[in-house]
Amino acid sequence: AVVSTQSTGSSSSSSTPSFTFDVRRPCPPEEPVYEATSLGGYGVDIENNCILSDESKFTLLRKFKEPKLPVDLNEGFDPSYKSKEMGTSLDNVLETIMHKKIDVTNSVVSFRNNLNKILQTPYSQDDWRMNVHVIDSTIYLDIINIEKSYPNERQFTYWGYKFEDLCTVNPSVEVPITQYCEILNKKIGPHSLILGAEIDCYADSDNIEPSSSSSSHSTHTDKGKKRTVDKIDSHGSSSSKIQAHTKTPSPLSSFIELKTSRIIDSYKAETTFLRFKLIRFWIQSYLANVPRIFVGYRDDKGIVSKMEYMEVSKIPQKSTYWSASRCLGFTRELLGWLRSKAQPGKTYLLSFSSREQRIQLFPTTEKSFLSEKYLDYLKTEKTK
Repeated sequence: AVVSTQSTGSSSSSSTPSFTFDVRRPCPPEEPVYEATSLGGYGVDIENNCILSDESKFTLLRKFKEPKLPVDLNEGFDPSYKSKEMGTSLDNVLETIMHKKIDVTNSVVSFRNNLNKILQTPYSQDDWRMNVHVIDSTIYLDIINIEKSYPNERQFTYWGYKFEDLCTVNPSVEVPITQYCEILNKKIGPHSLILGAEIDCYADSDNIEPSSSSSSHSTHTDKGKKRTVDKIDSHGSSSSKIQAHTKTPSPLSSFIELKTSRIIDSYKAETTFLRFKLIRFWIQSYLANVPRIFVGYRDDKGIVSKMEYMEVSKIPQKSTYWSASRCLGFTRELLGWLRSKAQPGKTYLLSFSSREQRIQLFPTTEKSFLSEKYLDYLKTEKTK
């Protein structure tokens, strides 16, 4: 899968940081816990409207199907192709929180993208920045995109999305859904995370390799029933109800992440895969509680000649270049540090420099990135 990157623009911050966190500081390890709680979810249609569901997430989520080899990822490619985006703010996540009345007390609320960056920081060569806003005991993180480009970027991006299309069947809803985002609660040490994470697809027990799953799960079609979903337009207003056929919900453990990677045909390619690819694979799926990844290995011409299922819990055992417990221990310490320094009612810029190996927290004069609708919602809930 290709993870869309959100952008909120630049923050106006003071030149002197309030606090500095040394990335090289010793952090006790934190062992992975492969558990999370589903809190809801939303779909995004072709016009970037938010589609909320009161019933099964499987009304909006694509179903996995294994393609036949070989797979040509160039089919339909247009040089003017632009990748799909999931939005530029937390608004849809906040809409779901309001819709489901999710308790965010003492939590960190964010897109998964920010936590991807934080977990990888001890091994990362990429700088990152994110906006921070604190309300009472809740920390909100908003993505800042640092623009980067590389040769053949559009083609590589298209290959990733093409593989997704070839591996999935669209949900049976009246409004075409381009993406689905799960809202879940994940814990790292004492820290409660409420994350929005794009999910590629789900699998029935009868359309995935039995050997790739630690346990089998089944779903049953319920053709006679309909479910109702709400459509929220890009301005946040609700429109009429939309009817959609659905099926009995499957467990979260049926989620599958879809990935493409260059074939491993040399020692250098193997090192790159073990050192850089696998850590990204693991972090992204771990945070969203996705238990398995389906990988298509392509050549330089975009032809997939090999496919493989990976169990996410076994990925850290495959590489000695990085440690999952180090990533989690670091994240636990950083979030604790952030919670102790960031003050309620204020907005900050959190910035990582890979060259200096430090994270800095700057106070800003920016207005909160949270919507007025959500701020009003919090005030109403507080008076109840």
